[in-house]
Amino acid sequence: MWKVKVPNKVGHFVWRLVRDKLPTGRNLNLRQITVGDLNYICPLCLRVEESVDHLFFSCERVREIWLECYSWIGFSSGVQVVPREHFLQHWYCESGRIDGQRQMVLWAAVTWCIWRHRNKYIFNNQEFRGETVLDDAMFFIWSWLNALEKGFNVPFQVWSSNIRMNFVR
Repeated sequence: MWKVKVPNKVGHFVWRLVRDKLPTGRNLNLRQITVGDLNYICPLCLRVEESVDHLFFSCERVREIWLECYSWIGFSSGVQVVPREHFLQHWYCESGRIDGQRQMVLWAAVTWCIWRHRNKYIFNNQEFRGETVLDDAMFFIWSWLNALEKGFNVPFQVWSSNIRMNFVR
């Protein structure tokens, strides 16, 4: 996990996500922490307790985000709902076709953006829109690759218009 080329704060976030150490409703409730009038139901679907599994992988609003990301890169697989399994599914996807390192950057960017937009929704009353999460994730992927990969110099407009080509070796 620490080999993924993302900013340190995102790497730390990924580590906390995979180990279920994020302050989701379920984790706050387990620790008997009350945050104002915050309830512990998923703020996106308002149906079940907010857990890492649900918020990032099984909530209907988030599953749509993952399916769209998969269509970007031609990745056909079911969405795992356990964070560690979901992470490993992306880590081991390298099959000579999809670049594993870039796949992990995508995974980190999508989960990071889901978390950021969830927090904006809860704390700033900003609407949670899957399209905005995807736009932000695409920009983060490009900017992280641009900053961290030697020789990466593809302009954003060119890169984002054919994202699948940029994940295939």
